[in-house]
Amino acid sequence: MIIGKLKEAIICLRAGRVTLRYPFEPSTVPDGFRGQPQLDIDKCTGCGACSMACPTRCIEITDEADQRTMLYCLDRCSYCAQCEQICPEEAIVLASEFELATDSVDDLRITARFDLVRCEECGEVVGTRREIEKLAAEMPEKTGISVDQISWLQLCAECKRKRSLETARDLQAPEQ
Repeated sequence: MIIGKLKEAIICLRAGRVTLRYPFEPSTVPDGFRGQPQLDIDKCTGCGACSMACPTRCIEITDEADQRTMLYCLDRCSYCAQCEQICPEEAIVLASEFELATDSVDDLRITARFDLVRCEECGEVVGTRREIEKLAAEMPEKTGISVDQISWLQLCAECKRKRSLETARDLQAPEQ
């Protein structure tokens, strides 16, 4: 038993120092390291895809009156990178920052606010103003549809369905 302990002690002494002198000599972060999520609010459209993909539900969305609030609670984040992978605008990036110790939980919260667009007919939420403006800007180039023909962007799914049924009925109705 004593011989086993001595062998173990000799092995440990030969190895030398095996820990880093952190924080005095921090090591470099390897490529692909998943640190703190950072949100570029200028790129974000407020679509909420990140919230739906987040397994820990640390991204909360609330719609009130004419504003959408997205709250990123980084104290619950598991750094899985699902939000980064799903974001269509590449507005979320997992940075290399990993030192997140703080005295206040508010330091681990990011809040983003977006103006909402409501359906012209029924008042339901259609999306955020940034989403609609982005679609309106991209649609003519990608589909060949002119900006005048995409007024349906201001309608919810149910009202779009009703309007298309009415249009189809009008096209099928015989002229009198």
